[in-house]
Amino acid sequence: LHSSKTVLDLGCGAGLLAREAGRRDIVGVDMAPAMVRTAQQWMDIVLLDNILEHYPTERPDIVVLCNVLEPYSTDMRRLLFRHVFEFLKPGGRVIVVTAIGGLGNIGSKTETGLDLVFPTVTDIVVEPNAIEEELMLEGLDRFSAELLETRTVR
Repeated sequence: LHSSKTVLDLGCGAGLLAREAGRRDIVGVDMAPAMVRTAQQWMDIVLLDNILEHYPTERPDIVVLCNVLEPYSTDMRRLLFRHVFEFLKPGGRVIVVTAIGGLGNIGSKTETGLDLVFPTVTDIVVEPNAIEEELMLEGLDRFSAELLETRTVR
């Protein structure tokens, strides 16, 4: 994430992207008040808002969707991609990060309290090729796709 690019992290959670990138200028949006409070440690601007309703005041160069797609159906993901395309800077990039192979109990009521908004996520698998197709159907050209294996350090 080049420092010259404006970055919007939709569903920023605790602000881990900003922390790991060492960039306080990444703008975060999350709908969970506890996540917004935590993210403020790492980000200068964190907004309490629904990612499907947020319209930034400045068009970002990059929009990041990191581990936010898993609870959504195909139709909802496409709606989100369409929404992002409405405010992304021309020539901008969308970075999508999803878990592959299920998420265990991430998103469960005991962890987030959001079961009224999202279904509990258990073994939903979002395939990278489906994401690429959905992005292209909503007007975003695929620049590159890369499958990375990541591990959670506890």
